[in-house]
Amino acid sequence: MAEKVIQPDLTVGLYFSVVTFTTLGYGDYMPRDGCQLVSALQALYGYVFLGSLVGLAVGTVVKRQKDGFRKPQCMLQLRPWLNRCPRESR
Repeated sequence: MAEKVIQPDLTVGLYFSVVTFTTLGYGDYMPRDGCQLVSALQALYGYVFLGSLVGLAVGTVVKRQKDGFRKPQCMLQLRPWLNRCPRESR
């Protein structure tokens, strides 16, 4: 039985690209014979990009913990104003 060939529009192409990039691979759409290498490279790029993003986030958190969290200067300037604000009684 022959597979149904779908002529993709922009939304189907974007959906396929996001699913491939995030390496979910639902299997509802498959690349044509000539585009399988492009899809495989996009999936590998997704691994590298998302892995780098997680590594960057973890590195930032570890660096802040190592250096000690310092409040931004703008927060220090707001402290006197915040102390004047009336607090609600609970």
